[in-house]
Amino acid sequence: MSNPKPRVVVVEQGTTLSDLLARNLLDLEVASSRTLEEALEIIQTGAAVALIANEAPSQNTLSSLKNFTSMPFDMPVLTCWIPEQHAERSQMGAQGYLLKPIRRNDLLEHIARAAPEARRILLVDDDEETRQLFTRMLSGADVSYEVVQADEGTSALELMRTWRPDLVLLDLIMPGQDGFWVLAAKQEDETIRDIPVLIISARDPQREPIVSNALVLSRQRGLSARDLVVAIEAIVKALPPRFAAPEPLETPRPSSASG
Repeated sequence: MSNPKPRVVVVEQGTTLSDLLARNLLDLEVASSRTLEEALEIIQTGAAVALIANEAPSQNTLSSLKNFTSMPFDMPVLTCWIPEQHAERSQMGAQGYLLKPIRRNDLLEHIARAAPEARRILLVDDDEETRQLFTRMLSGADVSYEVVQADEGTSALELMRTWRPDLVLLDLIMPGQDGFWVLAAKQEDETIRDIPVLIISARDPQREPIVSNALVLSRQRGLSARDLVVAIEAIVKALPPRFAAPEPLETPRPSSASG
């Protein structure tokens, strides 16, 4: 009789992280739960090697993390955030997910689905060339869009509150206050919570989409020096520095409008 696989318990509202782990960690059993209470029940019925929480970053992250660690099991607790592809993403105010490089037709189709009546668009990206490219794509559309640009999260949030766009095109990976921060802050502000967002994500050098910007490791009874060394060594080996060139930008197609 073969030994059972080590079990990890995932706490999330959907199944995105559970599905990702189940597809890629074949030597582990992945158990999914929607609440911490459900997770504890699963752990009590069978040993688990880790608890993983898929939770959006916010001002309440630290207090929520404290709740995860105040359990009667001294196991590693990992916290990260991968947006859901459907319902949960919509609850956060994000109606779509586009991967760079983005074709003009794909961009316009996603805008039409996410906000058919949109005319005022806030474009948030730290790369000036990308902002110019997207602005040209939108200027050649059949619909007349008014586009305002922001290059980081704080100004983007302020423009949402003052300019009131009909739609936001939001890059996730930016220096300073990034797109993850913007989504979390927007969700906590009821005056802008309902503004639709299309997420714009880059790809890493292995052509995989960027889906999260942080991974937090904690343990109820603390981490010893050996724990820290082993964990840091594993992370350093698993995540080498990136030195790849940035994604090539798509050259927009010439407008068919006559002069």
